[in-house]
This record gives sequence, C-alpha cells and structure tokens, in this order.
Amino acid sequence: MLGAERVILELSRRTGEFGYESVIVALQAPSAAEPELLRQARATGIRTEVLTCHGRFDPAVFARLRKLLRRLQADLLHCHGYKENFYGLLGRGGLPCVATNHLWKRTTPALRFYCWLDGRVSRHFDHVVAVSEPIRQELLAAGVPADRISRIANGLDVIPFQQPLLPTERAAVRAGLGVGPGRLAVGMVGRLGSEKGHNLALQAVAALRARFPQLVLVIVGDGPLLADLQEVVLRLDLGQHVVFCGQRQDIPDILRALDAFILPSLTEGLPMALLEAMAAGLPAVASQVGDVPAVIEDGVSGILVPPGRLDALVKGLALLCSSPELRQELGKAAAVRIANRFSAREMARQYCQLYERLQHAAQPLAARG
Repeated sequence: MLGAERVILELSRRTGEFGYESVIVALQAPSAAEPELLRQARATGIRTEVLTCHGRFDPAVFARLRKLLRRLQADLLHCHGYKENFYGLLGRGGLPCVATNHLWKRTTPALRFYCWLDGRVSRHFDHVVAVSEPIRQELLAAGVPADRISRIANGLDVIPFQQPLLPTERAAVRAGLGVGPGRLAVGMVGRLGSEKGHNLALQAVAALRARFPQLVLVIVGDGPLLADLQEVVLRLDLGQHVVFCGQRQDIPDILRALDAFILPSLTEGLPMALLEAMAAGLPAVASQVGDVPAVIEDGVSGILVPPGRLDALVKGLALLCSSPELRQELGKAAAVRIANRFSAREMARQYCQLYERLQHAAQPLAARG
C-alpha cells in the first residue's frame, strides 16, 4: 500500500479509542481488482464499502455516495486524494467534510492540473488537514483560509517494527530478498515514481560499489518507472548491487532485516516509509524535503542531505556504510524519536478532536435547517 493508504488504515483502526467508528469507502472501477487497502482493513476488523466509479468522471457517483452515507448514518466524511475530494465534497449531502492533503505531486502535466483543481476544491471543505508544514503553506497559497487548516503529523503503530528478529529469522528474510550473507543491505520503500529519487540512489550505489563491494540496494515497491530503473541497473552494471522486490506486504520484517535506509526524494509531505524505517531502528539518509527535517535530527537520529545532490547523498551513504557503530547509534535514536513523537494514537486523537469540533459547528446549522 501507498503511504497515504497506510495512514488511512492506521487512523481507522484507532478512532474507536475516541468514540468514533470508521468505515473505509473506496472508489473502484467495475473491472478493477479490489484495493489492497480494503482487504487489509477487513482483516483488522474495519468495515469497508466500495463506491463504483465508471471512467475518469462519473456524475452518478454523487448520488451513489449520498445514498451510501444515508445508509451508513454517517456523521462526517473524511476524504483523502484528488478524486475522492472532488466526489466527496459534491456528494456529501450536507455532512461536515474534512480532507487530508498528503502531498501535491506535480511531476506530470496531468498531475499539475489535478493539483490546480484540488486547490480550488479544497477551499470549500469545512476543514483541510496538512500532514506537513510545506503542505500547509501550499494550501494557504491555493486560497484555503488559514482558520480552516490544521497540521496533523502522520503516525504509525510502532510495535510491529520494534520486535527484533531472531538471527535465523533475519537471515531467512534477507535470503528471500536475494541478499546473501555478508552483504550490507540498504533499503528503499515506496512507489517507483520520479519524485522518489530512485535514479539518484542507483547513481550513489554505482559511485560507492568499488569502495563498498558488499553494498546492495533493496528496492521495495512498484510503479511506472520500473522498466526505466531496470534499464539503468543494466547500463551501470549494477546487477550484483540492486534487488527489485516489487510490492510486499511484509514491510516490518523487511525493514528489520535491513542495515540502513535511504530516502533521496525530490518532494515529500511526511513520508510513512521513513517513519516506519526509523521505527524499525534503521539509520537513514534522507533528503531535506517536506517535513523530513522535522522527523530527523541531523547527525542524531539520521543524516539529512539537500535534495537532488548526488555528492551529498554519496557522502551520507558512505558514512553509514563505513561505520557499524554510527549505524547502531543513529538507529537507536531514530526508534526512540518515532515512538515518542509520531504514534498512531496521537494522530488519531488529534483527528477525533477535529471531528468533534466540526460536528459541533454543524449542529446549529442543522437545527436551523
């Protein structure tokens, strides 16, 4: 699942602690496979619903959504994503409505148009949540009133990431990833898109392989750049130093089996992949984008580098590769920082407080109606 989907799942799991029952509703084309989010949600006891959507624009979705919300006797609608925001705002049927902006990606003309449209749609929500300060600033620039924006950091359940693997378990996970004994495994987890900086990571590995022949980059995820990245691996002769793992559901096990983490993103909000890696006790080299500097204390709980700077990325990664002691020191500090500041329960508490404010504000309007 994508980072935003993991946030939705974790938030839905936790709202019951504060008196709210969550139902996850997914837009889905009739011929499309069921989203992984729904499968995982049901596995954890969360109620799910599918809202059929034909093509890029289906005006019938508005009526379907209103009917569904009435059947669910919903008190509030919380939207995540461009399409969900559009349909949710126009189909909410008078319910209080909040949107969370996880990130506006502008890497293609189509995405730039969606960002522009979503900025205008966001002006009409009762409230909009930004997961990072840069996103809050973008919302303000798009015309969303300041008093209708809150900043709530992403959070996660740290327990699955903090249980240590036995040596035999760790060896088995690494073998399943194609990482042999004695290798130094550095991981990337996320969608294979241009904004994540995979190409930069491959160049860094190419620059360091002679100095650290044991280095292997483990790339977890899928996306539109897979074929391009595989071609780069062939061109740079990195076949012995890069492993593509595709989409995986055992992320906590994978992270606990790695030695370090790298996030050379060109743009981010508050990346769940980084939070999870740090929760697993991994030292990370990450770009200073989005709210990453609010997560990593440079030199204390990780290493920060300027985005797009190959020389800085190589230097930071070399530091981790050359010092097991530094990896251990940064990794321990990273796990403590995530447990103390980015828990799922705290995230859910802040969201539920917002839900309560929105419902309270809507009650006088409903009474007058």
